[in-house]
Amino acid sequence: MLQETPFTSLPNDILEALPTIGLSAPEWDIVAVAIRQTIGFHRQEHPLSISFLTKATRHHRTVVQRAIAGLRKRGILVQVSPPTFGGAAVYQVSNPPLWSVPLEQPVPLEQPVVGECTSQARLSVRARPATVAQRKKEERNNKRKPAEEAHAPAAREPDQAVQRFEQAFKKHRTIPYAHKTGDFVKLAELRKRLGIAGDAIPDGWNNALENYFTSPQGCYTLADFVVRYDTFLLTSLDRYGKPAGNGGRSKPDLVGLSRESGALVLTREQFEELEAKQKRAREIYHQALGHKAPAAKDPVPSGEEDHHGDIKALVDKVGKGM
Repeated sequence: MLQETPFTSLPNDILEALPTIGLSAPEWDIVAVAIRQTIGFHRQEHPLSISFLTKATRHHRTVVQRAIAGLRKRGILVQVSPPTFGGAAVYQVSNPPLWSVPLEQPVPLEQPVVGECTSQARLSVRARPATVAQRKKEERNNKRKPAEEAHAPAAREPDQAVQRFEQAFKKHRTIPYAHKTGDFVKLAELRKRLGIAGDAIPDGWNNALENYFTSPQGCYTLADFVVRYDTFLLTSLDRYGKPAGNGGRSKPDLVGLSRESGALVLTREQFEELEAKQKRAREIYHQALGHKAPAAKDPVPSGEEDHHGDIKALVDKVGKGM
């Protein structure tokens, strides 16, 4: 026969409803303490402080606070009066008809070790139906997504001029090119100055690239190439930074360049041929005068000024016939 011990007279409706409400372990502990402090002492309500519940249930303070919040949301625990500076909040256990209807699958509890202060503690929080404000927000987001997708910018095609520079860099330097600050800014400025589209390739780009990479440089960058594009469009440079002449060129279309720039562009062969004609014309000029060709700084012998007009005409005639 069981010995008679003090007991708490618990109403049947509360005892039958508690197993069906789906409480978590901390919530069960809080309800048990609340029932003991109210119904157990034949009281309707009683002050229950956080520190008291923490000590009674041996749960962390944060776990206790969240358990109380969950019980209050379901209407099981009712706060009669809020905590004051000198006293704890007053609670009472309500009747089961006032409790909210439990949902099917509560989130399982991840309970921390007793006495451990951690923010990883998780209570079982029941999935609740979306509120009216949440549903309206979701509807707005769903309407906004198709419009955003329709106005989304298309994938940008690679810049052909930049790609050709990268290919030329890898061809001459054997390593991939790493873009530097100002590359694309300088390229945009060049296109603006030439009056071409933002993705167009400037005329003579490949020839200028060949001249640039055949010129001795300490560092090869797209920005440096674009800044001196006018120079490399016509010629390469030697190690002193001087024009190397057409011998270092990649044989561009000289006729086209002459028409565009309005300047006379000669190949090395054409220049040597013209120089030979001028030398032959000077020899004929001095043979007609009857003496050797003087040095560049020698004065013209006296008495020869009268023949200059006739000899000049002869030289022009000879030069045109050669």
